[in-house]
Amino acid sequence: MRIVQKEVGRIRYFADLVISGYPPSKNRKLGKGDVGLDIGTSTLAVSSLAKTALFNLAEQVQEISRDIRLVNAKWTVSRRATNPQISIEMARSNKARKPGYFPIVIGNIV
Repeated sequence: MRIVQKEVGRIRYFADLVISGYPPSKNRKLGKGDVGLDIGTSTLAVSSLAKTALFNLAEQVQEISRDIRLVNAKWTVSRRATNPQISIEMARSNKARKPGYFPIVIGNIV
């Protein structure tokens, strides 16, 4: 164990654990040959001459896009119910010309 002084915006102190030697080997058996990988947004496909496999990257993650859409719809309905005048103005498109806008007229073409 050693204490290290570093300047990260200001002087800070960190404790470093120093271990000597080599990490223990995990005795993993590595295969030989070519392997193809296809990394998708939610899956990983592995293919070789002997075997192919498809892995889901995040199985435990729940799909919440439907819940988000429903909450946003409820929020919009609530916002329009509490202040209807603003929601009506937001829904209408402003088709009037902007002040200070004068189109160039060439003959009968505007």
